[in-house]
Amino acid sequence: LSLALWDDLQSQGCQLSEAFVSQVITSCRDSKQWQLALEFCWSALRSGHFHPSESTFGAALNVLEAVGQWRESLELFDRLDNLGLRPNVLIYNLMAGTAQRAGRWQMAVHWLQRLDKDGLQKSSYSYSTALRAASSGRQKRWSQELVREMTGTNLDHRDSVDVLALEGQTPEASLLYRDYLASRGRSKTKTKEK
Repeated sequence: LSLALWDDLQSQGCQLSEAFVSQVITSCRDSKQWQLALEFCWSALRSGHFHPSESTFGAALNVLEAVGQWRESLELFDRLDNLGLRPNVLIYNLMAGTAQRAGRWQMAVHWLQRLDKDGLQKSSYSYSTALRAASSGRQKRWSQELVREMTGTNLDHRDSVDVLALEGQTPEASLLYRDYLASRGRSKTKTKEK
């Protein structure tokens, strides 16, 4: 229905809202039609009646991450710069997640390193994605480095603890969980002091 409406709006030269484009893309993801989502995204970009934002790209990359379509993600990512958009943490996380799902752990590492290079702060999702990639690539040393890096941050480590525990990395999972509990204690203490 949304795509039929899109054709009608396009033929009338209507400007498309970001919310409409994102909703159509999300609908395609929910119905597991990533090719249709990508086709719609490219069509919207070519129309000249729509200027995307990082959020719209995030919706499209989310669809591609769900199915591990890393080549298509790269193609879409390359368009960001041409449109004057800067990748944010969400976009880098989705690129890393797509690579991880496709079994390309080195590429996932690349995208997570780009976060640091661009001066962006990793999120909990960044770390859990990195740990999944390290696990799929059987990179225990890299997992341990990530755990050391995460220790002391105020991020929620629960997803990362789950990843480590599932991969049999019990000492690392325990360390992170203890750090998570300690950080919760620190944040409660700060709240009481105010």
